Amino acid sequence: MATIIFTKSRGGFIGLVAFSVYLPSYLKTAHGLTPADAANRMAGFVVVAVIMRPVGGWLSDRLGAVPVLAGDTEATLTERIKEAERAQLVDYVGRMARDGWTVEGRKVSIP
Repeated sequence: MATIIFTKSRGGFIGLVAFSVYLPSYLKTAHGLTPADAANRMAGFVVVAVIMRPVGGWLSDRLGAVPVLAGDTEATLTERIKEAERAQLVDYVGRMARDGWTVEGRKVSIP
């Protein structure tokens, strides 16, 4: 189980690195950017990703992480994560409704 969890968590980071390596090639071929422009945009992506990692940790500390229990399987851990996310979604949507937020089309109005 620990191997699966490690692989999935590190897999996300490895995917981020792979995306960063592939992004300049994609930007050059799909959008016709020069190599220098594509590299600059990829560098911006990396900077934002690095800045957001501590923000994600702070949010996890603030909102509460789902603990990994000794008897967890991949399925049971995933289900507990889904339950926590559903509860957070209901909580936040309820708060937004109580606070008077409105949505019209794609526009959100915050009182």
